[in-house]
Amino acid sequence: MARIRTIKPEFWTSAQVMECSPNARLLFIGLWNFADDAGRMALSPKRIKAQIYPSDDFTAADVRRMIDELAANDLVSVYVVDDEEFLAVTGWHHQKIDRPQDPRTPEPPDGHSPNGRRTFGVGREGKGKDLKAAANGAHPPREGRTLNAAAPAALYPEPADARRQPPPAEPDHEEAAPPPAATPPPVRECDTAAGFDRIAARCREVLPATWGLRVEADARPVVQLVREGLDLETEIVPALREVACRRTPIRTWPLLANAVAERVMAQRSARTAQGLSPKPPAPPRPEEMIDLGSPYGAYGEAVLRVFVEKFRADPTAWIEHLVGPAPGRPGCRIPARLLLTEAA
Repeated sequence: MARIRTIKPEFWTSAQVMECSPNARLLFIGLWNFADDAGRMALSPKRIKAQIYPSDDFTAADVRRMIDELAANDLVSVYVVDDEEFLAVTGWHHQKIDRPQDPRTPEPPDGHSPNGRRTFGVGREGKGKDLKAAANGAHPPREGRTLNAAAPAALYPEPADARRQPPPAEPDHEEAAPPPAATPPPVRECDTAAGFDRIAARCREVLPATWGLRVEADARPVVQLVREGLDLETEIVPALREVACRRTPIRTWPLLANAVAERVMAQRSARTAQGLSPKPPAPPRPEEMIDLGSPYGAYGEAVLRVFVEKFRADPTAWIEHLVGPAPGRPGCRIPARLLLTEAA
């Protein structure tokens, strides 16, 4: 259930907050409304996206990256209990809770426990009753309840009938052959060490050396963007060039990856609104470039087709100082095959 929370004026000038992107800051504030009175909640990017960004063009993966950004700046802590992820808002003591309710999520694991994990029953209705009843021999725990793995086996004695059952007889028929192993997916370049190094080195080429980003081995967040489908040359590198123009340097790879993802997402939304493919076309190979001569230079065929298409829609839109005289005029350097194709 959502709760009313307060924002202190010091929030806006906090060094930790200012290191985060604007969307991550808004997410941080939104988490307060849906965290319990102890500042904790289940880490479900899909649900958090629906709660805080219901009408925005974000994905669950985008929300997860923002949460990782908040965690990198020590604004939230992420922990695991019973194979389920949770997050806790740090500095929660500034929230004034008049009538606090019992927490609905487990506490972070005890760092002094042997296995680094505990099983908690806080806020889980019926769980403590089942454990007490099982200890008294009244009944076993209800189906679907996960109790502490360290509980004594005597709490759940094996049924007497099961102890008297003889072992199952060996089957007479020959066991069926196991199904053939599935063909492993092809190895992508970004999943190889050489591909990882190439992506990291390409990023370092674009970024200012004065930012002092650490060795390429820490570039995992940016390489992960490639694994998730972002194109290195047409999306990530242009976004990095935009980020490199900002006055405040970015010192960590996770924050850099989040800034890149935000810019690529905005670019894809803009292209979709224009009726174009969300991803920009791949740059042409050198042998595919059409040289218009000096001083105009070389262009890809797709670019020249756009010039011709716009010219046919509006002859005044032709930009002569970029590609030379317009079609039909003396000195036009656009290949005839492109003009014929567009005319057809």
